[in-house]
Amino acid sequence: RQCEQDGYSMRDLAILVRRNTEGNDIARFLFDNGYTRVISSDSLLLFKAPQVQFILNIYRYLNDRQDRIAAAEILYYYTNILNHTHDNLNELFSSINKNKQTFKDELPPEFAVYLSYLNTLPLYEMTEQIIELFSLNKKPDAYIQRFQDLILDYLDKNKGDIQSFLDWWEGNQESDKCSLIVPENEDAITIDRKS
Repeated sequence: RQCEQDGYSMRDLAILVRRNTEGNDIARFLFDNGYTRVISSDSLLLFKAPQVQFILNIYRYLNDRQDRIAAAEILYYYTNILNHTHDNLNELFSSINKNKQTFKDELPPEFAVYLSYLNTLPLYEMTEQIIELFSLNKKPDAYIQRFQDLILDYLDKNKGDIQSFLDWWEGNQESDKCSLIVPENEDAITIDRKS
């Protein structure tokens, strides 16, 4: 912010890191604080975005309602990141182990109502419904938009069921390399790894 006030443009700024994980953390921090113009080959990876992981965990849960790990991940993201409704996560997860209904009670009521309906939708439309149900589109999100583009690319060549997509996502090294696409001539902050 001080550099902006001093008259520097975003392309004049570079942040050097020693490890890719540091670049990821810095890029996420910048995005979370309104600096969406960031260029880095490693720090904007799609699979590291919590909102993308949230959608993937919903896919896992829809595919297998007994997947307690996916259910816990969904609940954590929704209650702790989206709504900030629970301070005591241990208490929350313990209550879910005892009572499966608690899981659905903590999530938006529409989610429980639409569970069966979501499974009938094609993958892309299902994703749009999930984004809408959980209000992930309150403000434009480059990670979610890129993820939706990736789904469209996937559907051009593959089957559109959840299991096939999850198998592809988890078994395909290309999904680990998918990142936000930012034009090189963009007036953006650069994050680079120091060799």
